[in-house]
Amino acid sequence: MKEYIEWNLKSLALQVIPYPSKIVIELLKKYTEKELRKIGREHVKENFTENLLLLKNEESVDSYLEMMKSLCDASGFSYSTKEKNEITNFTIRHNQGSKFSIILDEIIITQIEILTKNRAKTKLMSNSVSFWI
Repeated sequence: MKEYIEWNLKSLALQVIPYPSKIVIELLKKYTEKELRKIGREHVKENFTENLLLLKNEESVDSYLEMMKSLCDASGFSYSTKEKNEITNFTIRHNQGSKFSIILDEIIITQIEILTKNRAKTKLMSNSVSFWI
């Protein structure tokens, strides 16, 4: 019920549609890193604040982290979080390949910059992305 209320109920308003990951991976192969980063950055600039408010009703680091957990749960991505010295490390393991990591990394960087006005610290891996906030 929690997943339905937090994600499924609102996913149509966010225009999220499910596609097999093999299709997404094949489509991403066609783009360069620069193109993927541009696509991710533009998407976030157009939609992030509105989507965060729709999902969590506030713009805060806590609501952002909760949104990321909901997105990971809905996508079947595993994640871990660890807080140390008031900084949270959030790692997402998506298993979608390096091109997906690139676009996800840019999405996270842009979201955090919009939310905190600071440059995000991230670590990009072939099937995972970590960030600190």
